[in-house]
Order: sequence, then C-alpha cells, then structure tokens
Amino acid sequence: MDNKSYLVQMNGNGVHGKTAVNAKTLNSTNGKGVHGNSIHHVSVNGSLYPAKAKSRRQRWEVKPSEMSKNTLNPIRAIVDGMKLTPNPDKPMIALSIGDPTVFGNLPTDNTVLQAMKDAVDSQKFNGYALSVGYLKNRQAVANFYSCPEAPLEAQDVILTSGCSQAIDLAISVLCNPGDNILVPCPGFSLYKTLAVAMGIEGLYSPPGGVG
Repeated sequence: MDNKSYLVQMNGNGVHGKTAVNAKTLNSTNGKGVHGNSIHHVSVNGSLYPAKAKSRRQRWEVKPSEMSKNTLNPIRAIVDGMKLTPNPDKPMIALSIGDPTVFGNLPTDNTVLQAMKDAVDSQKFNGYALSVGYLKNRQAVANFYSCPEAPLEAQDVILTSGCSQAIDLAISVLCNPGDNILVPCPGFSLYKTLAVAMGIEGLYSPPGGVG
C-alpha cells in the first residue's frame, strides 16, 4: 500500500486547502472527517499526526470581476446612508422610494387580486414558467399595446421581473462594450449604473431633446 501523505488544513467545517506531499488518495481518520482548527498529515492508511501549524489564519482570496467593481447605484449610495429626523409637525413625503404602494398609493385592483387567487387555487402554475413568460400573458400584453402603426404579437413580448430587469436585458442584448446609449436627463439612475458596469457610455439628453 502507498503510505505517502497529503498536508491538509482543517477548520472544523471541511477541507479548505491541501498540498500534495506525494500521495494519491486522501482518507479521513474516523469516518466523520478531521475535526479541529489545525494542520495534519493524513496518510492513506488512516494514520494521523500533527504537522507544523501556521501562525496566521488563511483568508479567502476571491477577486471581484471588473463588472462588479464598476457597478454603483448612486441612489443606494445616498439613501442607504441618510439619517434624517422628519419634522413632527408636517407629513413627510419620501421622494427617495420608488415604490408608491409603500404609502398606500396605487392599490392593486380587485380584478388582479382575484386573478392571482384563481391562479394559485388552480394548482396549474406551481412550477417554472417559460423564461419569456406564459403565452397567454404575453398575448394579453400584445393585445393591449398593439396599434395599426406598430402591431404586436405574443412573440414580440418578453415578460420580466420588474422594469429593472427589462432595462438590464435591453441594454445587454443591444449593446457591446464601447457603444453608447442616449439616456434622458434627469432620468432613472439605473441606466447609468448598468451602462458603466458593461463598459457602455451613456450620453445624457437634457429635457426637450438633443440640441
């Protein structure tokens, strides 16, 4: 039997790294793994003896992608750090939140609520839908927005998880690094966030169009 060994570092939750010392197989010592915060030599015949422990705990060295380093949402940078005390004598109008339903505005219509309940009760929509959305739903959107000048069919419609995904999909499908897009200014900051992350330049159009 080959009695050569590996050098294994353990932290109680599993193997985080190993250096081959001249072996082919690695076995645990008790069937449950090696426990404890130390470094050991583990031989293929099951024997275990301590090796010289390192003085410093090793850390993960996961390098972020260039896209992640270029991604910044300016609204989140401002809002997440805000610490304001509203005037107790005046009702606060929070303009920083993009969801008007938080304050009771734009309540969901009862027809929509009932349709959701019927869908849940039918037990027909518990699994994954098509990545572009259910055909009936896409057809309903096409029927609503279709007009003689721009007729639409279900195959022309893609349903997304909110407008943010729709913007992400539109930019990533149509643009390559180095391209530029025309963005209204003032406008939704996500256009710039996504464009910069993808290496796309945003050209900002003032109100009234480009002069």
